[in-house]
Amino acid sequence: MSDACPHRRAPLSEGRIDPDGQIECPYHGWTFQGGDGACTKIPQAENGGDAPMLARCGGAAYPTVEKQGIVWVWGERLAPGAPQPLESLVPTCEAMDDDRFVWIDVSRDMPYSADMLLENVLDSSHVPFTHDSTISKRENALPLKLKLTSPIAPAGFRGQQAAPPVFTGRATERTTAFRAPAYMHHRIRSSGGVEKGATPTEEDFEAGFETWTVAYATPTGPGRCRLMARFPFRFPEPVPPSGLLGLRMPRINPPKLAFRLLPDWINHMGQLKVGRPPPRACQP
Repeated sequence: MSDACPHRRAPLSEGRIDPDGQIECPYHGWTFQGGDGACTKIPQAENGGDAPMLARCGGAAYPTVEKQGIVWVWGERLAPGAPQPLESLVPTCEAMDDDRFVWIDVSRDMPYSADMLLENVLDSSHVPFTHDSTISKRENALPLKLKLTSPIAPAGFRGQQAAPPVFTGRATERTTAFRAPAYMHHRIRSSGGVEKGATPTEEDFEAGFETWTVAYATPTGPGRCRLMARFPFRFPEPVPPSGLLGLRMPRINPPKLAFRLLPDWINHMGQLKVGRPPPRACQP
């Protein structure tokens, strides 16, 4: 529902969900159905209000759906009898539906518009400088040439950065996607062991490490937005050691286990450092 009671415009978000599952206004206690905004009770009216009165007092409701822990709202009210919007329009991240991944979530209010945020996050060449000493280093800066793998269209685009040659037994694959108007991701995969000069296969990448940077941006006002960032990780599965009599021991993935057990507050403290490198001395 719109965050305004149709009676005196009090913010419904400051109310509560009553024992019957209705949205209760914090000002006069009017209650509403979340699905269609229909008013179900007016405590100040006789018997809570008759049907004609309640029919005149409904609030604005919008279609919503929850996907991967994020609530999506269709920005227009539907006419009576109109079909529901297609849930397939919601941009989801494939890694979030894969049990092999663990992830960190970060949410921040930003002092610039959603389109500016996504445009800048898509350009990952900022990482060595903006995030120096946290997740990258200045000396890691290098040209990042993106080759489009789909046409640029109103719905978005996909691209891939040229894979560097194999020198250390591992190759890296970097892909990028933008799904208008609110989603982008960078996906980075490193292969398992590959001979020098060999072309890595899909099996090689599946045996290696994989990380995603996923960003959603939603406007919160003129020149402001909320960033919802997600960082899925997939760690290579270890080979289980052999036990007594050649029996296989349980397979434990220490990095994956650490991600699952690490308290959220520790993750939040680490994320607060991102983008805030330590001060450097300046020459007079």
